[in-house]
Amino acid sequence: MGVSDYPKQAFVSRRWWAGIMLWGIWLVSIARTGYAAPCPDFTWQHPPEMRQPDVLHEVQKALAARESERARRLLSTYLDQVPEGLFAEGARFALAWLPGQHDDRENGFLAVIDRLEQLRKLKPHSPYAPWALCWEGELYRQAGWHVEANAMFQELVETYPASPLVGGALLGAGLSYLDNQQYLEAALVFRRIVEEPRWAAYHLEGALGLADATALSGAWPQAHYWYQVVEAEAPHMIRASVRSTYGAALAEWHVGDRRRSIRRLLLTVNLYPRDERAGDALNRIGSYLLAQGHEALSLWFFHEAAVRFDRRAPGRRAQAAITRWVVSFLSRRPSEDERNRFYDRLDQLGIYVPLNWDGVIETALVLKNAPEPELVDEAKLWLAQGYEALDDWSAAVAAYAALASSFHEPRWGKVAQTRLKHILMTQVRAYYARQAWPELIAFHHAHRTEFLVLPPDRELMLMIAEAYQQVHLPERALAWYSEVLREYPHHAMAEEIMARQMLVALELPDRQRALAYATAYREAFPHGQWRGEAAWILGLKALDEHQVSSAIDELTTAVQHARDRAIRVRALRQRASAYRAIGQLEQAIQDYRQLVDMPDSSIDDQVVLADLLYEQGAFAEAARRYTNVLDDRVSPDVAVWVQFRLGLCHQEMGNRSRAIDLLKRVLVENIEDPDLEKIIHRTARAALNVYQSGMGNP
Repeated sequence: MGVSDYPKQAFVSRRWWAGIMLWGIWLVSIARTGYAAPCPDFTWQHPPEMRQPDVLHEVQKALAARESERARRLLSTYLDQVPEGLFAEGARFALAWLPGQHDDRENGFLAVIDRLEQLRKLKPHSPYAPWALCWEGELYRQAGWHVEANAMFQELVETYPASPLVGGALLGAGLSYLDNQQYLEAALVFRRIVEEPRWAAYHLEGALGLADATALSGAWPQAHYWYQVVEAEAPHMIRASVRSTYGAALAEWHVGDRRRSIRRLLLTVNLYPRDERAGDALNRIGSYLLAQGHEALSLWFFHEAAVRFDRRAPGRRAQAAITRWVVSFLSRRPSEDERNRFYDRLDQLGIYVPLNWDGVIETALVLKNAPEPELVDEAKLWLAQGYEALDDWSAAVAAYAALASSFHEPRWGKVAQTRLKHILMTQVRAYYARQAWPELIAFHHAHRTEFLVLPPDRELMLMIAEAYQQVHLPERALAWYSEVLREYPHHAMAEEIMARQMLVALELPDRQRALAYATAYREAFPHGQWRGEAAWILGLKALDEHQVSSAIDELTTAVQHARDRAIRVRALRQRASAYRAIGQLEQAIQDYRQLVDMPDSSIDDQVVLADLLYEQGAFAEAARRYTNVLDDRVSPDVAVWVQFRLGLCHQEMGNRSRAIDLLKRVLVENIEDPDLEKIIHRTARAALNVYQSGMGNP
C-alpha cells in the first residue's frame, strides 16, 4: 500500500509516522552482509597431512576475534622459535598483514602494503602471494586510492589467473570503480563476474554491483532487473547497504512502481536515519505527495528532512521545497480564512511553516549562500519576489539585478531579467506617458547599473532618446538613436529613427551633422515617409551656398511631402523668399497667398505679400492687405512702413487726400531703425511736395 492509500485520518498526527518507523525497526538487527569481502581473512595453507601447531590455532582464534595485538605476540613468539618452514612462511605473511606497533595512525595502511609487497616479491610462488596481492589492492580501495587498488587487482588477475582469489579481485576492482564513480567500468567488471561460471560464489555480488552501477548511471530498467535478481535470492544483501537500498528504491520509482519504491524509501530512512540518502528519500516522498495534492502531508516530510539534516544538503533542499510551496501558496493570494485553515492542518501534523513573505525572505537569505548552485539561484529569486510583494521596491530591484547578473542556470537569470524589466519599464512608461522628460532621464541615470544587466531594449532606448530630444540635449539624443540603429539595424522604426536624427541634429551649432543625417536618410529611403524633411534640410544647405534653383527644387519637395506641418510652412516661406530673390515675383506671390490664407499666418507674411503686390502694380489689393495689417496690433516700425506703403498705394490709385493724410502721419512717427526712418521720411516728403505744388501725381 502506497502513501496515498493511507486513510485521510492517518495523516493528522505523528502517530502514523511512528507506526511506519516501527515497521522497519526489526530489519536493523538483520546481519548486513552486503557484498562479500573481496579478500578473505588470513588462513593457513598446508597439506592435509601436516599438523598445525597449537599456537597457530590460537593465532587463528585471535585473528577471528580481531585481537591483533595478541595475534602479533603469538606470531612473533612462534617465529622466534621456528624461523623456517611452511608455517613460518605463513606466519610472516600474517604478521605483515597485521597493523604494526609503530605504523602511522593515518597512513598505517601504507606500511602494511609495503610489508606485504616485500614478502610477496621475495616469495612470488608462495601460496600466500595471491592473498597478499589481493589485500594490497583492498587496503588501497578502503583508503580511497582507487587507481592503485585497481592496479593491484589487475596484477593479481594477470599473474595468478588460476587462483581462487581472482573472483574476489574482480569484485574488489568493481567496487573500487563504483566508489570512484566510474560506473561504466564497474558495470563491465561486475558483468564479467556474473557471466563466469567458475566465479559462481561471487555471482550475487556481481549482480548487486551491476544493479548499483546501472542505478548510479541512471540506467533504471537495467538496474531494476538486477535488483530483482538479488532480491529473489538474497534480499538482505540489498538492505545491508544504504547505496543499494536507496538505489533499488530509485529504480522502482523510475520504472513506475511507486508503491514499492515508497516502501523502500521509508526503509532507507528507518535503516540509515543519519545517511543523507535518508534525507533524499524523505524529500522524494514529499515531492510525490505534493504532486498528488497532499500539500500538508508533503510539508511534513519536507519538514522532517529539514530538521534531521539541518545545515546539510538534504535539509537545505527540503527547506527549499517548503519555501517553493509557500511562494506558490502566497502567489494565489489566499484569504485570511484559507491561511488560518492551513495553519490548523499543519498544527495537527505537529509542524509550523510560516505562510508569509517575511518567512520566505528569512529562508531565502540563508539559502542564497548554500553550496548547491541550483538552490542559490532560486533563493535569490524568492528574495526578490518577497521584497516585491512587500512593496520594498528598491530591495526588489537590487535582488532581481543581483540574480540577473550572476546565475548558475540561465532560466533563473531570464526570470530575474523579465521581472526586473517589468518593474523598471513600468516606471519608465509612466514618466513617458506623462511626458515627464527630466524625471525619466533622472530615473534611468539613477538605475543605470540595473539597466545594464538587461538585454538591450529598443523601446527603452527610443524613450530615452526622445526624452533627451525633448529637453534639447541633441548630442545625448543622437547617441541613443545611434545605439538603437547599431543594436537593431533592421528595426521596423529604422526609417523614423534616421528621420529623428536629422531633425535633432538641426539643434547643433554645426549644420553639417544634420546634412549628413539627411543625406544618409535619402540614400537609405529615397521614397521614404520623411523625404520631405530631408529635402528641407538639403534645401537649407543650397540656400546657404546661394544655389537658389537647387534650393527651390528641394523646398518644393519639402512643401509637398514633409510630414511636419511646421516644416511645410517654413519650406513654403523659404521658397517664396527664394522666388522673390531671383525675381520670380508671381511664384513668390502665389506662395505668400498660401501663407496668409493659413489660420496662423504671420503679420510679416501679410506685409511681404502686400509689398510684392505693390511692386507688381496691384495697388488696390496691396492697399486692402496693408489696411488689414493696420487693423491688427503691430509694432510701431511695421505700422509706419505699412502706413507709408498704403499712402503710396492711394497715391498710385489717385486718392490724393487719403495719400496726403497717411504720408503726413508717417512724418511724425519715430522709427527705431535710423536708416529706414531716413528713407521713409525722404520719400514721404517728396510725395507731399509734389501734391502741395499742385503737380498731381509724381
